[in-house]
Amino acid sequence: MRHVIWSILLLTLLCGVCSAATLSVEPAGSTCAYEETVNLTVLVGDVSNLGGFDIDLRWNPAVVTLDTKPGNVTLGPLFSGHVNNSAVYTQSGRIRVAAVNATLDGVSGSADLFTVRLKAVDDTGASTSVNLTVNNYGFLNSTSGENITVSSITGATITTEKSNVIDARVAVPSNQVVTGQESHITASVVNRRGVETSALNINVSIVNSDGDLVKFWDSDETISAWGRFQRELAWTPEEPGAYTVRVNVTSDKHVSGTTNSTVTVTAQEYTLEFTDDYVYGPWDGRAAAGSSFYMGTYVSASHTGTIWLNITAPDHVMVEGGRHQTRYLYASDYNYVSVRMQSNTPGLIKEGDIRFDIAANGKTDSLNGTEILIWIPSIRVSSVGATSVGDGKPGELTFNTLHTNNTYDNVTKIIVQSGARGRTLSGLDYLVGYPYGCVEQTTSRMLASLNVKNYYLDRDDKPVDWDNIRERVNSSVSGGVQKLVVGGEKGQNSDGGWSLWGGEPSESSSSSYASYTLARINMPDEDLNRLLVGKITNGSTVDDGTVNFESLIKWFHDNPDNPASGTWTWSAHVCHSWSPESNTAFVMLIHNMINRTVDVQEPYRGYMEDNMKNATRYFVDTQNQDGFWSSGDDKAMATALALWGLEAFALPSDNVTVQQIADAKEKAKTWLIDAQNPDGSWPAGSYYGWYDNGRITESTGYAVLALNATGLTAENATIQEGVNWLIEQYESGGGWGYTWASQVAIDALIHCQPTEVVTGEVKIAIDGEPIVTFMVNATNPRFEHTLTSDQMGTLMAYGRVVRPIEASGGKGEVRSHSLTAAITSGNGPILVSVDHSQSAPVNEIDGKIQGSRLIQSFGYEEEAGLLQVSTDIGILSDAPLVQENSNTYDVGITSTEMVAGEKAGVTITVRSEKENVYSPMIEIPIAGFSFDNASTVLENGERGAFEVLSGTTGNDHPSLFIQSVGWEKNMEMTYEFNITPKDHGALDLDLRIRPLYDDTDVTFANATFTVMGRGNVTVNVVDEDGKPVDAESITLVGANTVADKSSYTFTGILEGTYPLVVNGTGGRPSIHTVARVTPDATALYNFTLPSSLTDPTLVFSEGGAGSIAGVAQVPPEQLNALRNENTTYNVTVLGNGGKIGIALEFPMRYLMNEPVVLVNGDPTEDYKLINGTFTYDVEQQTYSTTNATLIVYNTTAGNNTIEIGFEGGKLGKARSIGEVTTTDALFILQIAIGLERPWDTYDYIDVVDRDSRKITTTDALYVLQQAIGEIRDEYYNVL
Repeated sequence: MRHVIWSILLLTLLCGVCSAATLSVEPAGSTCAYEETVNLTVLVGDVSNLGGFDIDLRWNPAVVTLDTKPGNVTLGPLFSGHVNNSAVYTQSGRIRVAAVNATLDGVSGSADLFTVRLKAVDDTGASTSVNLTVNNYGFLNSTSGENITVSSITGATITTEKSNVIDARVAVPSNQVVTGQESHITASVVNRRGVETSALNINVSIVNSDGDLVKFWDSDETISAWGRFQRELAWTPEEPGAYTVRVNVTSDKHVSGTTNSTVTVTAQEYTLEFTDDYVYGPWDGRAAAGSSFYMGTYVSASHTGTIWLNITAPDHVMVEGGRHQTRYLYASDYNYVSVRMQSNTPGLIKEGDIRFDIAANGKTDSLNGTEILIWIPSIRVSSVGATSVGDGKPGELTFNTLHTNNTYDNVTKIIVQSGARGRTLSGLDYLVGYPYGCVEQTTSRMLASLNVKNYYLDRDDKPVDWDNIRERVNSSVSGGVQKLVVGGEKGQNSDGGWSLWGGEPSESSSSSYASYTLARINMPDEDLNRLLVGKITNGSTVDDGTVNFESLIKWFHDNPDNPASGTWTWSAHVCHSWSPESNTAFVMLIHNMINRTVDVQEPYRGYMEDNMKNATRYFVDTQNQDGFWSSGDDKAMATALALWGLEAFALPSDNVTVQQIADAKEKAKTWLIDAQNPDGSWPAGSYYGWYDNGRITESTGYAVLALNATGLTAENATIQEGVNWLIEQYESGGGWGYTWASQVAIDALIHCQPTEVVTGEVKIAIDGEPIVTFMVNATNPRFEHTLTSDQMGTLMAYGRVVRPIEASGGKGEVRSHSLTAAITSGNGPILVSVDHSQSAPVNEIDGKIQGSRLIQSFGYEEEAGLLQVSTDIGILSDAPLVQENSNTYDVGITSTEMVAGEKAGVTITVRSEKENVYSPMIEIPIAGFSFDNASTVLENGERGAFEVLSGTTGNDHPSLFIQSVGWEKNMEMTYEFNITPKDHGALDLDLRIRPLYDDTDVTFANATFTVMGRGNVTVNVVDEDGKPVDAESITLVGANTVADKSSYTFTGILEGTYPLVVNGTGGRPSIHTVARVTPDATALYNFTLPSSLTDPTLVFSEGGAGSIAGVAQVPPEQLNALRNENTTYNVTVLGNGGKIGIALEFPMRYLMNEPVVLVNGDPTEDYKLINGTFTYDVEQQTYSTTNATLIVYNTTAGNNTIEIGFEGGKLGKARSIGEVTTTDALFILQIAIGLERPWDTYDYIDVVDRDSRKITTTDALYVLQQAIGEIRDEYYNVL
């Protein structure tokens, strides 16, 4: 450029003489609207021989700028410049033009030098002067080459026109409105200019589908710079149908931008009701006091939106979130609405005491909640006492009651019974149950059921529910037979024996239990022997559904545990006979019953005789000279069974004579009688882990049966003392222990308990208050009276205070009561007992009561009297705290993710803290889930044994029983199986552990799991005009991706939140959000894919509602070196309670600082930033960048204001903070020459020709010149 100018000047120096001239710009004054152009011409007058010129033209770039279109500078017809107008040099607010005349004479007179086209960039009415400057040697004579004197220079003035640029919008929270209900419209007009508008007329109208005007509003407003007019208007659609809402803006002055806007709404009748008229609560209808529980139901709504939910509940029920709540519903029949509750007050919340009420848009509905029992962790505690009256002698006893804050279910029973030894025991039906478990457990239950039935069968005073008991017995025994026959779950093997859990190989303990039980059932005097009619086979035949006793005899013959003697010692550790002598005698009893009921043929008859001869020889050879067998405390049980076996089936042989057998029996009989304890029992050895009372019961029962088998009658004193001990052991509350011991005890009572009764009348009083009078006789040998509610109220109101209970917070105490009994006729003896029981919170009683479950006074404790044994382990299920003292297992319950209707894996781990846990049973009530009986239960990774049977908790639910051989101390056992939860919500999974050897040793554990549900997500995609548009892809992260769809429903999605991404096509942006999935519901998300996000745009809405009512922006000023770049947006959003999202793209460089986002004036973090890109090519010295995106989430009900503020940096800054300095210039220089520097400020270091996106040394030079403040201003213009 400089070469061109100097060439022109040299040319003009060679010719012409100096002349005077004038310069001017025309038109001298002009007006220009925003973004319109004006042409200014520079003229010369009174000039002579003008050979060339070099002139600067300057103006304010904030008002006008050089138009960028071609032809923006043209030379006058008498002048010419360098090709391509390179004679024109442009700069911000300045243009330099040089040209020459092609003739030697030059230009004389007046002429147009050049014309420039300027464009208005201001709309505020601002003015700028346009000034001329002649540069050195810029006006030369064409002949002399001298400067031509310019006598005057006249500039021009350009004034911009003040104009209105607005953005008018009308918006509604939802396009679906309700007839007869007030709806709201928001009209907004935003001033897009930095000056106040002229007077604007703003009107809003609503027109129905027939074109009739329904509503009209009108307002005259003036809007401040960058400001906004906004008004919320109300209207009520009276008729269903489509309505068009329009805002229109006019003015006397020019108005540009968006001057009108319309939206269409549809009015419909609103419906709201409960879907299925049922409120779902805890699956078992109860909740623990102090623990949370959920209640929920399904609601049908015709419109998406917010409803009122009111919960009515008793005062003691706390409702999380309050009793008056709101819920956001979809237009669906299956909106699941639930609340979380809690109560610390135990008792029954009756159906209807909790009520759900819903209301919205003038519609209401009510629904009563289900019944719920609020229970507290508690145990059943009791106090018992007994006395005897007769021969005019009264009786007296004392018992205790417990008084705590929350005791409940208080029951006091008085039992009056003939005191003769023949009294009928009550409550034995607790032993009747369906057989389950290993062979031993199955047969124990079968024999217990069988003996209970036989005990009551011939008695006149049968239980009142005898028919039910007998039916249950028949079911138990029949079910057991099916399990034990060939092909059954624990059936006979092909070799003739049985194994503990079924299958090969057989072993002697299970073979003994199974065959003993089946042989007992097959006895001629047993009415259930019909169960085996036609099911007994002979020889080697082993058919499904049958039992072959002959093959069993052969199995015993071929498989003695002690081959030297040909006898049997049970190999499994679950047996209840504790010595080889006992085991062998048991096999003799089995052979005896088979011999009496089956016509055993050869060779099996020979096997049988060999077996019995070997057993007989064994007993004769091993008997102690004093008459007993075995050693230690087990002598009595071993001797009793040996004696019974010899009486049943002793056979002489070559080595054993009949006399030897008789002598052995007599010596055993004598020893056994002498070995009886003073209390009537026989001793038994203590075996770790086994219930001592059970072992003593078994020893005593076998002793009674053995002595009876020798010919001693039931009246024999020894036998009767044994019988009395068994009766008293049961009636004292101690029970008989494990099931096998119980069936032995009942068997002894069946054979040896007499049946005579006495007569007498007894009057009963408690604390001096008469209660009841009974007449006991042969017809009515036993009475039971439960105190009435009035009598119980009197009892609990009085009593002598024995001691306080500190655990109850000082309010609890134990009270003592006195029961007196007087006989008014007859002689007696008549037994009178009291059984008081009540449920007590474990946190309100002390350790001694917890441990014994007896209401102890810690002073004199009464002797236990008549008391029925309770095995209600449902009571124990209420007492997890009790087991802090007694639990001997470390139990863990875990699960894979649980989903309603889908299989989940449950893992139970058990670590025993005691030795020798034999044949434990894990019971899991099947409630709230289903279990596939054809599936597998794994024990430590291997297939385990299990059954699904009726539960033992007294409810209607079946239970899964997992069976194990045994647990070693400190060895972790793992059980894995699958369940299918029925419904979403909370699932309480309980388990109870009971070992084989002690039915009273119950351990409880539980865990609560969250069951997830599945729902659907529907996505609709439209453009900015609301028309469906195919997205490139729709992705629900965690589900799947679909392509080229404008609408799609993701089904069966697990409840929760999921990233949802809609990628646009044709340059449309991608939208990211989060979808909420709720069970049994379809979430609706509408996405808008606009062609641009340069302004805040509604990009998605939940439930299909929501809109932007208006956007006001204060735009950033021109980039400069003194002030950080910043801009703010003020967005009004409307909604009906669903979540919406607005998106905005912005230059990546704004991310130098976090955006500031406010909702209704308060900071929020509910937004997501999606980074753009910024890369730099070192070799090309170029950078590239894409915009970042901000998505702001808002759950809007009505009208919300979202404010967004961005602040970037300063032009020319290479570091993120501070002013522009020479150091920034140095950093930019280093980047420009290829040295690595951190890019802290993105493209703010590009100050020259930013459109080229290159970083060069010129950028560094300009920044240096600005930093020293002498060459360039803040815009990097030359000063």
